[in-house]
Amino acid sequence: MDFGRINGHYHLPNPSNSNADDGLQQQPTDKKSDAYRLYKWVESLHGMYRSYKLGRQSGSLSDERVVLLIKHGFVFRDN
Repeated sequence: MDFGRINGHYHLPNPSNSNADDGLQQQPTDKKSDAYRLYKWVESLHGMYRSYKLGRQSGSLSDERVVLLIKHGFVFRDN
């Protein structure tokens, strides 16, 4: 929630692709870094939301959690 409050959004770039367009050799992604873990959490929310919208089991995404996330400025992808 801090990231959204500070940045005004939850659109995170994939840390694995962060240097893809600058011509530099890409460093291995630290899968324990906060940036990577936050990216993966946001991606999991989008995946759970797809299932939720289709009426399937959606992990820990309930009606209440969807409302809470939207209330905090989280925008779910439609696809």
